[in-house]
This record gives sequence, C-alpha cells and structure tokens, in this order.
Amino acid sequence: KTSLFLMEMIFSILFLALSCTACIQVFAAAGKERQKAREYNHIQELTICAGEALECWNGNTDSFPSLFPEKKLKDNQIVYFFDRKWNSCQEKDKYYILSILPEVSQSEKTAEINFYDISGKSLYSQTLKFPFCKKEEVS
Repeated sequence: KTSLFLMEMIFSILFLALSCTACIQVFAAAGKERQKAREYNHIQELTICAGEALECWNGNTDSFPSLFPEKKLKDNQIVYFFDRKWNSCQEKDKYYILSILPEVSQSEKTAEINFYDISGKSLYSQTLKFPFCKKEEVS
C-alpha cells in the first residue's frame, strides 16, 4: 500500500513540475513580446513626429526641425539617441538610435527614417514622401 501512495506522489510532483516549466516559458515569451510591443509603440510615435517635421520642412537642409534637444548631424543625416526607456540622451548613454536622412527635389521632400538598437540591429525602416513646391511658385 505504501508503494502505491509513493508512486502517486511522484507522478503528481512530476506533473506539477512540467506544468510549472510550461508556465514559466509562456510568461517569458509574453515578457519578450511586451518589450517588442513597447519598442514598436515608441517607434510609431517617433516616426509620426519625424513625418510631421518633414511635412513642415522648408527644404533647406540646415533648417530641418529638431525633434529633441540632443541632435547630432552627420553627413546630412540627423541622428538622435535614446536610452532604454526611450528618453532622449547623449551618445554615450544610447540604447536606441533614430537616424533621419532628409532630401528635397523639385517636386517632393523625402526622408529615410531608420531605427537601430545598440548592437546595430535594424528595428524599423521607413521612407516618407511629401509633395514640395517653393513658396515663390505658390500663387
């Protein structure tokens, strides 16, 4: 009689251990997905801000509206740095990088927007285009 009770206990403990392992894996996956969703939410907000800045841009490369106070210009490319919590920061404290490459032609304004993490892995890339005409041409 005691060996049957012992076997039942072993199977119960085994079942609970397997259930706990599955639950831990599900919670870990949910945490990773939550982090990705948070990243994409911030990326979406910043892409909208960059699009609005491009829309009101007058075409002069020196006058592209600044989205944040910490801005770095590099080869006509505007670079912003963010920490882990998506706060604007200095280059030394960066975790995420936003680069904007604005260009203007006779008929449109474009901007190549790229987001990277600290390892250089591309998180998101988008090209925005808006029609453009100089103020002298508008009647």
